[in-house]
Amino acid sequence: MEVVRLLVWKILNMFIVMGIGAYLYKKEVISDRTTEELGKLLIQVVLPSVVLSQMWTEYSAEKQQTLIRCFFLGALAQILAVGAAWIRFRKNEDAAARGCSAFSNVGFFGIPVITAVMGGAAVFYVSPTVGTANLLMSTLLVVWFSRSADAIRFKSVLLNPALISLVTGIVLFFLKVPRPAIVSDVLSTLNQLNTPVALLLSGAFLARSDLLKALGKPEVWRVTLWRLVLIPAGILLLFRLIPVGSVEEKTAIWISLSCPIGMNLPVYARLYDPDSVAVCAEEVCITTLLSIATLPLGLLAANMILRSTYS
Repeated sequence: MEVVRLLVWKILNMFIVMGIGAYLYKKEVISDRTTEELGKLLIQVVLPSVVLSQMWTEYSAEKQQTLIRCFFLGALAQILAVGAAWIRFRKNEDAAARGCSAFSNVGFFGIPVITAVMGGAAVFYVSPTVGTANLLMSTLLVVWFSRSADAIRFKSVLLNPALISLVTGIVLFFLKVPRPAIVSDVLSTLNQLNTPVALLLSGAFLARSDLLKALGKPEVWRVTLWRLVLIPAGILLLFRLIPVGSVEEKTAIWISLSCPIGMNLPVYARLYDPDSVAVCAEEVCITTLLSIATLPLGLLAANMILRSTYS
């Protein structure tokens, strides 16, 4: 119960900061151009820094086994989410609903929550999941929104900053390269930008949406049900059945893939399916708001179910 209480408190804290972001946007202190530039900063610099700092750590045989397990669990869970979303929303006109159901806000929302609930060390468990999610988004979302595989630019996929940081961190980890103190300090400084900037941007995002109108759309509630309830429940059942990984590893990965819809969804929609931008923005806002209830309740269930597996 203490963990759930902490999670509720953290989410409330996050919503207060998001409220500040919404207020600043309404007062035109934060503009659309500012949100675009800060979004690029987060995606291209801050998030890769978070991933690299967690992967490039002191080598040990135990950490190696943990990394392999977490990569397996995270990839399997993300594939389950994508598969479930594809089955439920498989029509071409359902591309936005499919993408919103499949991909959570692993980096900007998941990492701060995991850090608050489980400590900074737990981010190591979800770093492979961040890389996997970004790789799948940079390929599947392009295909889904454009309705054509020809739109994929493999150079952009390979040069994805989060993927590069993940691969770099893994290589440095396995080569047992020590991390200089100055590098650790720089990464630590950059990492501190992740939570506040992401939350301020989320607030600005909320301020641009007509939430009351969106709440009256049945499709919004269908996607919300899959993203916040059914897919997390499926992942929890999967983890309950798989005798691999610790409770802590599975819990961290479950949190990351049970978060609200990823902020990248409207970005990809804007590039490849402009008509879906508003829908994606509404879904991001509503699932973010409702996660204040679904995440704590889900975490309580996850702790009970996963711990019963090892008792």
